[in-house]
Amino acid sequence: MKWIGVDLDAIEVSRPKGLPKFQGLRFQTPRGLCRYGRSEYKTITVEMGNRAFINWWRDMELKLGDMQPFNSNLKENMLRLKIDDDVPVFDERRNYIGAFTGVGDGAGKEMSCLIEIPGMYYFNDMYGFTVRCVQVMVYDDPPTPEAEEQNAAVKPCALLDSDDESQPS
Repeated sequence: MKWIGVDLDAIEVSRPKGLPKFQGLRFQTPRGLCRYGRSEYKTITVEMGNRAFINWWRDMELKLGDMQPFNSNLKENMLRLKIDDDVPVFDERRNYIGAFTGVGDGAGKEMSCLIEIPGMYYFNDMYGFTVRCVQVMVYDDPPTPEAEEQNAAVKPCALLDSDDESQPS
């Protein structure tokens, strides 16, 4: 589901051990530019140019991120996402092309990410959302021969085409 289709009122919130946990908060981000690729901390930062998405993200933080002080994953228009070694990366034709496992992987690429926000964390006297990539779609990146062999063994690409991000699908 694209971000625009998420009904924030329908997200189930529980509070085991005090920190909020969310059920059903999984969606696709709009297309954005990842300038520097994966960091040594297993994160990527994607530049979001879609003003409607930025406003929606801020609304989501106000609605679900009710603990203070709050550290947003969205700084200005830059969205920070956790990306583990096993997150599949697909090209725009839905072919598996590998994973971002090294520092700098994905640098300079336009991408859309299927993300999940399972809950909130508390670290260094700050609260924030735990935001994980589930899948990544990279635009205009051909598959390697190794990735083509693995394509059949990987879960199918769940990302949607991102032609018009501002309209509900």
